[in-house]
Amino acid sequence: MAPHTNSKEKLKVTLLTTSFFRYEGDFAGHFIYKYAQQLARFDYNVKVIAPHDSEVKEPDKWCDVKVEYFKYFLPQSFQTLAYGAGMISRIKQNGLRLLLIPFFLASFFLSALRASRDSDLLQAYWIPAGMIALLVKWFTKVPVAINLWGSDFLLLRIPGFAFICRNLLRGADAIICESDYFRDLLHQLGIPKGKIFVIANGIDLEKFKVGDKPS
Repeated sequence: MAPHTNSKEKLKVTLLTTSFFRYEGDFAGHFIYKYAQQLARFDYNVKVIAPHDSEVKEPDKWCDVKVEYFKYFLPQSFQTLAYGAGMISRIKQNGLRLLLIPFFLASFFLSALRASRDSDLLQAYWIPAGMIALLVKWFTKVPVAINLWGSDFLLLRIPGFAFICRNLLRGADAIICESDYFRDLLHQLGIPKGKIFVIANGIDLEKFKVGDKPS
């Protein structure tokens, strides 16, 4: 990605995600945090919208990107729908968490809608955040890019859900996935190839080096 230098104003990108760093050293949404850092380094104005939970620490004290953690239930200890092994896993662990979904989606939407007023692009990670971004686009016309990953592949294979996703995802301006196989699946669901971009997962070359092959 080349630095954004053609405009007098910084391009404003809002990242929507169901998982993000909650404190220094956290592993939740690590790659999204790194991506946000790189966008900021390349002179983009970046903001992250992510769910709150009991482990969130005040971001101003440790985070070098702007982040808003939306609260969706009281007491705070009941905000257990996101993080951990993911939303689907959390619901499997305790079916009562299904009751949190309407509150979660409503709070997520309102936070994203407010952020869109000062955004040139909404970039969403995973299908739930993508649905929120597309709903915001319906009201505001702000362009939407959606990043889909392995867990989304499993969701797209659920009968009925694939039909819903197919019609929703067509509204995205761009869809980013991690493999040609995933791209072909999306195309089979009716997503135009011109909207699908394959970007493979990266490797931190400061931590992982190419070595000699074992003999």
